[in-house]
Amino acid sequence: MKRMLLAGIAAVTLAFAPQLAGAADVPVRKAAPVAVAAAPTWSGLYIGINGGYLGYRADETARTTAGVFIGHTPTWENTNGGVIGGTVGWNWQIFPSWVIGVEGDWDWSDVRGSSITPALFTTGLKIKDVATVRGRIGWVWGTALLYVTGGGTWVHGTDFQQNPANLDTVSFDFNKSGANIGAGVEMMMTESLSVKIDWLYHDLGHQTFPGGVASAGGTFTSCAGAGSVCDVGLNFWTIRGGINWKFNLGKWPVGKTPAVVAKY
Repeated sequence: MKRMLLAGIAAVTLAFAPQLAGAADVPVRKAAPVAVAAAPTWSGLYIGINGGYLGYRADETARTTAGVFIGHTPTWENTNGGVIGGTVGWNWQIFPSWVIGVEGDWDWSDVRGSSITPALFTTGLKIKDVATVRGRIGWVWGTALLYVTGGGTWVHGTDFQQNPANLDTVSFDFNKSGANIGAGVEMMMTESLSVKIDWLYHDLGHQTFPGGVASAGGTFTSCAGAGSVCDVGLNFWTIRGGINWKFNLGKWPVGKTPAVVAKY
């Protein structure tokens, strides 16, 4: 009986041996790789809109063309008003925690400050346009970008004097450039959309205007009359909020060409 059982087992083993040998040769299939989405990056071109406030304190000083002091107006206090405009920029996230970039903006303004001179004339300054081009360097903290910024500022405006008795006016349009420095924070809301707020101090030095120029109605001449010049300090600040839209052109990398990342 035992011999018959052993003979049966041997026969079954010989019968299935080819199938078992073939099964050993079947390759083991691995699961298909699963792509992992790249982390959002600050790198890329962006455009946006911005708006906020501009404010300054200033006075106007009169002197002779030889530099002898004549007088100055009282300080124009609490001069501020709204600004609104557009932004364009480019960021490069050079390391996971650091971003560098360049940003330019233009803002329309209707900020006007004035005071009464010792001769009871109104003198003042109106800022019409403000543009900046700045570098930025920032540190990434979660979805926030904390940055410092600085560069150049260009301003277009009008200096004016007015006789309050008859509203006769003399005015001078001007363009002036200088420097700015500031800081801000920008929050990434989605891969393309971000919001920001920044503060900038602008130092444009002084703008000089000639004396002795007749008013439109011919009732007075500018500054302190012929042989005089007037200058106004052009130092001011802006605080603005903004919304930016970033174009994900190829979803540029953090400092290098992106690699395909997969999980098994």
